[in-house]
Amino acid sequence: MVDKIVVVMGPTAVGKTSMALEIARQYAGEIISADSMQVYCGMDIGTAKPSRKVRDEIPHHLIDIIKPTETFSVGEFKARARRAIQAVIERDCLPIVVGGTNLYLHALLYDYELAEVPADPERRCELIDYAKEHGTDRLHDWLREWDPPSAATIHPNDLQRIVRALEVQEVTGWPMSKWKRWDEPRRVYHALKIGLFMRRPDLYQRINRRVDWMLERGLVAEVKRLLETYGFLGPTAAQALGYKEVLRHLEGKIDRATCRSLMQRNTRR
Repeated sequence: MVDKIVVVMGPTAVGKTSMALEIARQYAGEIISADSMQVYCGMDIGTAKPSRKVRDEIPHHLIDIIKPTETFSVGEFKARARRAIQAVIERDCLPIVVGGTNLYLHALLYDYELAEVPADPERRCELIDYAKEHGTDRLHDWLREWDPPSAATIHPNDLQRIVRALEVQEVTGWPMSKWKRWDEPRRVYHALKIGLFMRRPDLYQRINRRVDWMLERGLVAEVKRLLETYGFLGPTAAQALGYKEVLRHLEGKIDRATCRSLMQRNTRR
């Protein structure tokens, strides 16, 4: 019998966490985070992690599991999330996957191979620095030239996936689209998917308020503490929404007002 799970998905600030907690309270559920940034220790305010009080009430999984200097792949997420789901089921509880990272959700719900491709962290950082100076669109143009199938599936603003695809191309000599095997993916779970949405003007207002809340709560101080503790943020963590703008602010490249407006704009996008 295929295991049954619930998946709550939707854009940033639409209310996924509140919905998932209500379901967990009513149906003896445990929550598996499918957020690519909540895995990082210390990145709390900018990723809108559930509070410690909430996590004490409802068990959460895949939160605070690696340092922000480390990288975290979709393959590792898939393996950890499936183990967590199995453990929840064995406790006779309901697994509730809460996601904002669509690639993670797809990898979890469907059974296809994600080839292990070599990494080049130094080149990755170079590409990220180039995008900061010249724009993500320039990198997407390169990807469209070298690997049109990947470029067609990766949004021009998705810096993390664009850089990974270019990295794979340069390290292996093969485009990312040749490494992935997508043949007839099989559904792994019987998933009840709950997609949340709201009118765009209302969602934008909520995003803007969330950014203000993060800054008032101390996001800048949080990033300072992370830098003091770890010395730097890894290439993935440093590109997280909110954190990349605050890093630029702390480097003196933008003022606080510009930091705020960029956070709001980039989150809306």
